[in-house]
Amino acid sequence: MIYIDKKVEACLSWRGAVDALRAGHLKNKISTMDMLTTIRNGEILTRAASIEDLGSGIKSVTIIPENKTRTPSVPTIQGLFILFDEGDGRPLALIDGAFLTKWKTIADSLLGASLLARPEPEILTVCGTGAIAAGLIEGYQDYYPSLKEVRLWGRTEASAVRLRDGLSEKASRQVS
Repeated sequence: MIYIDKKVEACLSWRGAVDALRAGHLKNKISTMDMLTTIRNGEILTRAASIEDLGSGIKSVTIIPENKTRTPSVPTIQGLFILFDEGDGRPLALIDGAFLTKWKTIADSLLGASLLARPEPEILTVCGTGAIAAGLIEGYQDYYPSLKEVRLWGRTEASAVRLRDGLSEKASRQVS
């Protein structure tokens, strides 16, 4: 079994992620089930999913709201995904939950845009400066090389500036 986290990002592409999601959504036999369990400081959410002829897995995350008040701060949501072999049920991979969530959320957005947006958009507007915002900007810039401008909105100017300044040099050049 292998462990997969952000160290493999150089091997991935947004186009490949979108193509994989598209293929998964077109499958006929999709089964999911959620379970939410209360724990002392929060909850554990577990989602099992199976897509016939594609694979099966379980993602479990802890949700501990008070983690953001700890010193040093700890993510409020942490988790893992286990990918199982469809044929014999053996675990194939253990995937970091934050890494998987980032790629899945951004690829979901890109898949939606590929179906609804103009083929060669020139302007992207990102509302919010949270954990996924930088990845959205970089994902869209990679998927849509036609982008000339990225408009960023945050609840505070300071959060928008902090996000822009944290982007790669290439990504930040288009942000206003």
